[in-house]
Amino acid sequence: MSVFGLYLERTPATHSHQNTLALIQSVLLYASETWTLTSADAKSLEAFHMKCQRKILRISWRQFVRNSEISALTGLPAINDVIRHRRIAVFGHIARLPNSIPVHKALQSHVNLSCGRLPHPSWSRRPGRPRGRWIDQIRNDTSQTPADVWRQVLGRGHHGRAT
Repeated sequence: MSVFGLYLERTPATHSHQNTLALIQSVLLYASETWTLTSADAKSLEAFHMKCQRKILRISWRQFVRNSEISALTGLPAINDVIRHRRIAVFGHIARLPNSIPVHKALQSHVNLSCGRLPHPSWSRRPGRPRGRWIDQIRNDTSQTPADVWRQVLGRGHHGRAT
């Protein structure tokens, strides 16, 4: 039997929802704000998240209960939404760092590159299809250009919600 199965046997059902957030999601989502997810990765994470919720509720996959019903019962957000929120929060923290910090300079150069501003006149891309980048995920998460998100974050300052 798995450790998760033993944990469920010894844990009252009333505390399982909070414990899964504290124990399982913290391990599952460690450093997830820095990941560049493919659609296959996102589906795998969501499938695991749903499997954990089904185990908590003790609902077998053979019972034909829809994932939307499981999510409504537990009240937990989708794992991709949690990762999206964390990613945008880290973008904001890095953008508000002082200009002398190297990670701020690196993110600013990525934002400039996504706007078509090359770092050096002699610079060119490697041939072939470019890989998905973290900054592209920010664009997909917010439906805005990274430059627009950059301006919003700098305008907000440190008065935003702490994560």
